[in-house]
Amino acid sequence: MIAKIVKGKGFRGALNYLFRDGRAMIIGGNLSGRTPRELAAEFGQFRKLRPGLAKAVVHIPLSAHPDDRPLSDAEMADRMTQGLGYAESPCVFVRHNDTDHQHMHLLLCRIDRHGNRLNLYAPVSEARSTRARSCEPSWPQHCWEPSLGCLWRQA
Repeated sequence: MIAKIVKGKGFRGALNYLFRDGRAMIIGGNLSGRTPRELAAEFGQFRKLRPGLAKAVVHIPLSAHPDDRPLSDAEMADRMTQGLGYAESPCVFVRHNDTDHQHMHLLLCRIDRHGNRLNLYAPVSEARSTRARSCEPSWPQHCWEPSLGCLWRQA
């Protein structure tokens, strides 16, 4: 899987992007809303827990590499939340079927259910330190997380 972490300011704009042209299907998450407006309202409740946080929105598009085995929606969602430590964060998973390859989007709030700020790059930093300890080449902008099979490209 290939992922890119993008931080932003507004949930409504990100949701409108994901749901444009009716191409999105919600495949998971821990919110009850089904429309951009309902989801934005739910995300907004968490946003109020940390009003000083400038960029509370996280959008992570995930694309399958042609050599990857296809993953079920549940496998993709589980790897992103449990495997990378985002389980406590409000999130929604959306699949798009507008390309030849499997891809989905994870939209999450950087404020978890307890009001704590999520450290997005902790999994990436841990992967980098693991790779550095194994004497492999340094990673200027990309890093490979072997246990999850993800290539992270930081924006």
